[in-house]
Amino acid sequence: MVFLNNYQKYSISFITGLCFVIAGSCSRKIRVIIEKIICLIKYSNFKSDNLIALTFTNKAVK
Repeated sequence: MVFLNNYQKYSISFITGLCFVIAGSCSRKIRVIIEKIICLIKYSNFKSDNLIALTFTNKAVK
């Protein structure tokens, strides 16, 4: 894993249910999402065909 804080590491390694992460600006959100997907595929037998990741910005909502 790249350099991540403890909260980010926890959200990546959490695999026992839904994980909803809210983060502020410049908090490496996309990196956390990418690392989470890698973790799910490598260690949890998830297939990439069964995963979806969504992200948006406030500007995209307007």
